[in-house]
Amino acid sequence: MLTYNDKFRNKSLSIFKRYRSKSIPKSKNIVISNTLNNPKRPILPTNNELTNHIKQNFIDQVQLLDPSIQLKPLSQIKQESETKFYTSYLKPSYQWLSENKLSSDLMSLFNSMNTMSGIHSFTINQLFGKKKDIQWVQETSHFQIDWNDFMSTNLSVGDIVCLRQYPDQLAMCVQLPNQIEDTRYTFALVDGTLVFGFKSAVTLRLPSMFNEEEWGFNLHKSRLVKTNKLTLKSETKTETQKSNNKKRDNNLGYFKNDRNISHFLPVIAKQLISSYLPSYFNEKAWELLPTVERKLFQLHLELRSIKKDTPWQVDLPYILNYLTDNNPNSGKYNTKFDPSLIVATFWSLRNQQEDKILWGDFQFSNASLNPVSITILPNDKLRRAISSLNSHVIQDFVDDYNNNITDKNERTNLEQKYPNIAIFLKDYVAGNLISESIAGPLLCKIFKNLSSYRREHNLSKDLAHKLLTEISKSSSPNPLLKNHELNLESLEIKTDEKIFEFYGDFAELEYKNEPSLPIFKDPIYCIDSIDAHEIDDGISIKHKGGNIYTLSIHIADPTSYFVDIDGNSNTPKLSNYTDIYTIAQNRSFTTYLPDKVQPMFPELFVKQIDLGNKRARTLGFKVDIEFINNNKDINVLRNTFDFQRYNAENIPKGFTYEMVDKILEGDKKVDPEHHKNLTKLYQISNLLYKKRIIEDNAIIFGEGFNKGLVKLDSESQIHFYDNKNTKSTTLVSEIMILANKLSGEYLAKNKIPAIFKSYKELNVDPQVAAKYNNLKLQTKKSLEVTNRSTYLPSFQDITKYMSILNTSTFVCDPNLPHNMLGCKHYATVTSPLRRFPDIINHLQMCAFKQTKKFIFTEQEIRSVLQKNILPRDIILRKYSKKVSKYWTLKQYKVGDILPSIMITSLPVMNSSGFVCLYSQYASGVLRLAPNHSFKVGDIVENCKITKVDALDGVLEASL
Repeated sequence: MLTYNDKFRNKSLSIFKRYRSKSIPKSKNIVISNTLNNPKRPILPTNNELTNHIKQNFIDQVQLLDPSIQLKPLSQIKQESETKFYTSYLKPSYQWLSENKLSSDLMSLFNSMNTMSGIHSFTINQLFGKKKDIQWVQETSHFQIDWNDFMSTNLSVGDIVCLRQYPDQLAMCVQLPNQIEDTRYTFALVDGTLVFGFKSAVTLRLPSMFNEEEWGFNLHKSRLVKTNKLTLKSETKTETQKSNNKKRDNNLGYFKNDRNISHFLPVIAKQLISSYLPSYFNEKAWELLPTVERKLFQLHLELRSIKKDTPWQVDLPYILNYLTDNNPNSGKYNTKFDPSLIVATFWSLRNQQEDKILWGDFQFSNASLNPVSITILPNDKLRRAISSLNSHVIQDFVDDYNNNITDKNERTNLEQKYPNIAIFLKDYVAGNLISESIAGPLLCKIFKNLSSYRREHNLSKDLAHKLLTEISKSSSPNPLLKNHELNLESLEIKTDEKIFEFYGDFAELEYKNEPSLPIFKDPIYCIDSIDAHEIDDGISIKHKGGNIYTLSIHIADPTSYFVDIDGNSNTPKLSNYTDIYTIAQNRSFTTYLPDKVQPMFPELFVKQIDLGNKRARTLGFKVDIEFINNNKDINVLRNTFDFQRYNAENIPKGFTYEMVDKILEGDKKVDPEHHKNLTKLYQISNLLYKKRIIEDNAIIFGEGFNKGLVKLDSESQIHFYDNKNTKSTTLVSEIMILANKLSGEYLAKNKIPAIFKSYKELNVDPQVAAKYNNLKLQTKKSLEVTNRSTYLPSFQDITKYMSILNTSTFVCDPNLPHNMLGCKHYATVTSPLRRFPDIINHLQMCAFKQTKKFIFTEQEIRSVLQKNILPRDIILRKYSKKVSKYWTLKQYKVGDILPSIMITSLPVMNSSGFVCLYSQYASGVLRLAPNHSFKVGDIVENCKITKVDALDGVLEASL
């Protein structure tokens, strides 16, 4: 029996045969063409006659068989194709060129695009070839990126990036976040594909390199920046297109938030801007890759010989100098590099992380969106352990474990019998083994046959840690403390601790009155928590007369122990206790974790020189404050700012935050002088707070941002607490901000090389910026009307804007402001016992005031910043959050109910981010059903936990 297809095929064949068998009709209208002296050449019909004949005989008969088949004549196909090409490519390209007002020379090349008649003459590459002054980048072009400059910039339109989801190719940022509900950037791949991602999707960033001379326009001065988009064009779909969404796939781009909006790149913008440079750098990076791989392997051999048993960080400029055959240890330290070399280096390091386990994690700056350094793994212990784990070893381990399942003592001896299994598990749960391609298969081989774990479906770090605690007597309650980045337990650290112990008992460090230093007799209030590790700042106030008060900020003075003045040249130099100075430089900060505190200086050394004693040597910063407008406002008399060393003789004890709050609330059980001084100090700090918000546009948060903080007591019991803004915390924080602000102004004014702290707001679309500024405006208005903050952005408010908030960072450029604090220049000086940047700034300021000379050049400070301070700052921020989240998530298990969570991101792939209202570290992903619809800021109750991995910081829930 013939099927329908057989019948259709036979019928079509018969029609075609009849068509072929018919002779071409001889019409009087057929014009005989030139036979070119060949009288036997067949006479052919014209194109129109042939088209009409096909239409009448073949097309019509085929459509009789199946009316659903639509066959179009060539002329119609051509017309529709040209219309689509004009609508989708030429018109948007012409509109894009017009909007951006490129040079008249360039525009004249594309005027034909505004009409349908220009289609046949439109070829972009040919047009570029006709102009000598507008050309593609030639092979001899040599781009250079100044590492120092672009590390202080933010992600902007035109920047070239590597993305997590496309790790082996480059993309360009073509649009900034344009909706407060969805703060994703838009990136264009080389082929024009659009990718939407948060700034956390960026793993490497190269700054925009467009300039007017080479490209005919300046990207950062054109209208592109005013609209905050490079090449993106949006088109609202018609009702017909909406109804056909399921039938056809839109090939112009991917949808962002609205299925009715199609995003795409005008073809001229893609070829002119978004594709060429990424493609060019991508190609050059792949060419450099083999050479860079070999050199990096050699560099690793050289570096690991320096510190054989200690993981440490090497900065990216050091590596790039080595790769360009410039000795990074010499005085000449290059800071300008080829973008292709940066990309090739990043790819090579990442490959050697995965395949050879030579490098640890990158230290990634969330401010510049770029890696600043990478951890070097010096020993072969882990590599040897993994190479030894063959199938026989793993099977023997599994058999021994299963045979001793009821004997706990025997199982804890498995670490000694199978040390390499234990090494692998310890490094994996600590986060030292980055390569999942190595860890995953090994975990599968170990767990799939263990009798106690056969029902486990998810291999996680928590699961590996559980096994480790069973087989190892030395397993840690918090394995993250053994991470190579933190480096809290290496042999070098243990040696440093012995040096610290030696200096802590050294009698020479005891306090001595120096006759050359003036004695400060007024009371200095050191307001801190009752369990503070270092008491390094205090505040004093004195009525100078009339409406003027002298405010003094006293800071512990460790730097006076390190410096001598050369009598011959009157030059300050580091000469005393340089070994503990070097250790402090390497540590850069005191490490504060919920279950670990590692001081920057020796603990006993700190106790002798901090302000916890009845008397101390201090570096005092003072400035006069004038009350105006009936004490409703103040003037900071900046011309009175000064600083000098003192012997402080009056440091009363017991002024904790809690005690000062009681005093400021009216507690009379205190000396009247102290009550008067503290009340006046709070009055000044409250007015400083108001001025920062109203005049300096500072960002102030309300309650809810420090909830669920983690603390472990002496018995390792977990406690959660909330930090609250009180009168005492406002008093201390505002006056310390003022001291850092005035010091920054002094350093900048005198052009003293120093370390500043900067916060630059992210580049966003004007619509988003307007909404964000309106949030700050509400705080200003409440202060102006009531003289106090009756409105502060709530937790729900700021959650909507969290992804457009940037991260502060340390810099050497005095012209980079700290916009969050409302400071044009900001240099930290108030915590020299726990922050090494403060040590640098103390040394530079005191040396300049005394001798008009500096101890460090700008290059020396920049070197310390790149090698020590920036990497350590990034590491401590990262692990402060990871460790706090680890202890928080350890309290949860699958099946628990989360009573109140807030949505923090729009749904993507049926998932939304969330955070628990009672703990900032209880954050994760909420899995959504198709009928669920939530906005950012919505509160959702009673979600059920479906997955927890505390070590990896994973928390998943569903409704």
